[in-house]
Amino acid sequence: MATVRHEEGWLEIGETLPLLPLRDVVVIPHMIVPLLVGRAASVAALQGAMAGDRLLFVAAQRSPDVSEPGREDIYRMGCVCKILQLARLGDGTLKVLIGGVVRARSSRLLETEGLVRAKVQVLEDVEASTPEIEALQRSVAQQFSEYVRLNKRIPDEVLISVVGIDEPSRLSDTVAAHVIGKVGIKQRVLECVDLATRFRLLGRVLGEELEI
Repeated sequence: MATVRHEEGWLEIGETLPLLPLRDVVVIPHMIVPLLVGRAASVAALQGAMAGDRLLFVAAQRSPDVSEPGREDIYRMGCVCKILQLARLGDGTLKVLIGGVVRARSSRLLETEGLVRAKVQVLEDVEASTPEIEALQRSVAQQFSEYVRLNKRIPDEVLISVVGIDEPSRLSDTVAAHVIGKVGIKQRVLECVDLATRFRLLGRVLGEELEI
């Protein structure tokens, strides 16, 4: 059992959580993601989470073409997410809104009566206000400001909310959520548990985007 700070206070996260594998989507902490879920195993995961504390382990598939992913088809690093809204559509598909809570790594999968659960290790960021982190944070915030100015698909309100974030880990993940589109690169950001490494990667990605 792990206890982590969240917007709503403190969350207790069990050692095993229902597994929700996603095609072409990497969820990062602090992201809010709408999904349409139709695969039987994924529907079972959502129902299992709703029957408990609404928490899931969400991980991206290595290939979107696999319809029934096994252990080797799913990235070990994922994100503990909370179900914020859930509705069933007329065709049986579930429309769900999930919010990323914290990074986690799965060590094994357990299946019981059609519900796959992942045994997870929660990986919280260590907030360190060092001169290096502060310099990297300022640099990435400046690059993101320029990126938003040039990229009209991101509302100015996003920039206002991002530049107002003081926590380095939250700022890094929020920038990543709004900038990075490719699954491979987003997965690399998710796997950067070290904050300085994450900022450096974001700086390189933003630099490449600004050069285009």
